[in-house]
Amino acid sequence: MTDLEISSARELVNRLGYLPLAIVQAASYIFQHHITVSDYLLLFSSHSQNILSASRPIIPWEEKTNAVLATWDISFQGIIAFDPTAARALMVCAYLSPHDISSLLLQDGMGLSMSI
Repeated sequence: MTDLEISSARELVNRLGYLPLAIVQAASYIFQHHITVSDYLLLFSSHSQNILSASRPIIPWEEKTNAVLATWDISFQGIIAFDPTAARALMVCAYLSPHDISSLLLQDGMGLSMSI
């Protein structure tokens, strides 16, 4: 890694509030999309500004929650761009949560038969 990438990584981790979930989401996106930390930092800055403009944090820790929301939104937008059907399936799963989702429901929807 170059000094710029190390500096960008430190800045990103700081902007993510040192939250493990946000860091893992960001690292996963960087790895899956083959982008640099600097590129992700620009993407995160854009998304976090949009999220912050939609709702200002009332309590101090909400700003950290927005970091998790921003990293999740970046990942979900990537899923929508890559596979809109998968994004819709995730939305259905989120809607059904916290109820158990039968694997049969998903297999039937995909036209798969279960072999036991």
